Amino acid sequence: MKKKIGCLVDGEHYIPNIKDTLDKVSKEYDIEVAIFIGGTEKIGDKNEVKETLGYHVEFAEHDAMPDPKRVGEIARNHDLDFVMDYSDEPIVNYDIRMHIACELLAAGVTYRGADFEFTPMEFKDILTKPSIAIWGTAKRVGKTAIGGYVARTLQEAGFAPGVVTLSRGGPNKPEVIRGDMIEMKPEFFLTMQDKGFHAASDNFEDALTGGAVTFGCKRCGGGFAGKPNETIVDEGAVMADMHPDVKTVVLEGSGATFPEIKTDRVILLVGAGQPINHITGYFGPFRIKFANLVIVAMCEEPMADEEKVREVYDGVKSVNPDAKVVLTIFRPKPIGDIKGKKVLFATTAPEAVMQKLVSFLEEEFDCEIVGSTHYLSNQAKLRKDIAKYIGNADVILTELKAAAVKVVTKEAVDAGIDVVYCDNIPIVIGGDFDNLKDAVLDLMNGI
Repeated sequence: MKKKIGCLVDGEHYIPNIKDTLDKVSKEYDIEVAIFIGGTEKIGDKNEVKETLGYHVEFAEHDAMPDPKRVGEIARNHDLDFVMDYSDEPIVNYDIRMHIACELLAAGVTYRGADFEFTPMEFKDILTKPSIAIWGTAKRVGKTAIGGYVARTLQEAGFAPGVVTLSRGGPNKPEVIRGDMIEMKPEFFLTMQDKGFHAASDNFEDALTGGAVTFGCKRCGGGFAGKPNETIVDEGAVMADMHPDVKTVVLEGSGATFPEIKTDRVILLVGAGQPINHITGYFGPFRIKFANLVIVAMCEEPMADEEKVREVYDGVKSVNPDAKVVLTIFRPKPIGDIKGKKVLFATTAPEAVMQKLVSFLEEEFDCEIVGSTHYLSNQAKLRKDIAKYIGNADVILTELKAAAVKVVTKEAVDAGIDVVYCDNIPIVIGGDFDNLKDAVLDLMNGI
């Protein structure tokens, strides 16, 4: 049986020429619909397109320019196998083609052109328990901090979460960590490091900050729309779904990549400081379309001013009006006592916000920050900063990320000083909910 396809055509081409091309294509494929997306130079009116082309024609244009959303609707209505693009400049440009790609991939339809092909993700329906996915639009936007927050919130509300992570530092076989049962001290992380694990990977961080059972899985590579090149996350998801102590499965993505698994709800994390075209352009709209809750992080200067935050909020709503949007900032919270102590603080936060974080720690936790480093993800520079400040410190406060175990924890233990790990707490400053706890629990309604 021939595959059913749709063909994008425009009025900048001579219609008999398009017909000649489609006639050749029809020998291999069943052309279900020709989708006219605009252009006026070589046509008189729309009826001429229908009469001359000789194929079933539907229109996806507004004021002679493409309507990507309508393209997706037509492709979905006809249950197409793929859409082939026979349009060209000036009717389509890079931005319009990316928007068309987002709509088609969201509809589960492959999008092909003369020298490109975008294939939809095949979301596997393998979970039987209530489930939430946490996706991101980039790395370093606080996704794992949100993962820990979601896990804690669900745990406190009795939903017994199991968090499945896929990460570049994850294990080659799913690794279960009972964050709900074990005490996670520096010695634990060093022991795991010695056994060959990346002990600051997402599954370790979620177990520490979320107090949940976690299932760590590796991934390698990632595509435009978030699909990993290779991952074992399916195995971890099945393990979580079958685990007797797990009532709710939480699937946490890695950077802009996420599990290709169907879930009941999707949380999308966006960094307010990202270029707006990385959020509402490229494959940002593809992610936004799936989201039930969008958390915009780092909504403060110098990352983003009020105008930029409003632009991000409005941009998300323009793509997905039904999504709830919450505006947040992050603040550090030690998982241990640092009161009255001299502290060396290590983080992956941008240098631009370091003074805010240092002031917050000193004011809220009655400590003295004698040194700080934002090079937690740069081992060479991190070692230099630690050597510079460690002699004045009683304790090192560090996020459990990047080189937190391999460098920070080991240096502290070797020097005979304490290590306190640090969480990042999201604080709501605007949007559709007054607090994030209500926003998270609202997702559980109706599952």
